[in-house]
Amino acid sequence: MSGQLGMRHRSPRRAASRLREMSSVEQAYVGALIDGEGYFGRQVNFRNGRRHPYYNVMVANCDVELISALVRATRIPGVGAKGWSRTTRKQGWIWYSGRALEVIALATAIVPYSVKAQAFLEGVRDDEH
Repeated sequence: MSGQLGMRHRSPRRAASRLREMSSVEQAYVGALIDGEGYFGRQVNFRNGRRHPYYNVMVANCDVELISALVRATRIPGVGAKGWSRTTRKQGWIWYSGRALEVIALATAIVPYSVKAQAFLEGVRDDEH
């Protein structure tokens, strides 16, 4: 072998979305949790004179059932331990995705129910120009 694997690997940030189709109640629930406990992140890096946008979504909470409900509603499996909360003395949990297409699809699905999703999508439109 000459040092090449012979396969093409897709960047996980550009991989296809795993988001499932949600009911309007689930969309409202996910939108409310993101507005209350999380955020949509948007960052544009410049390399070699080109724009490279990076998008993510995250919700942090000490109630693992809320995080589990997000996974069930969206089918986005990114869950991690955050550490212990000083105020509640409970284990903290985060739910996240850094897949650009997935984050945009989620924001589009919950846009009627989330102010943060609306602002995020406005920024994405600006990034495209």
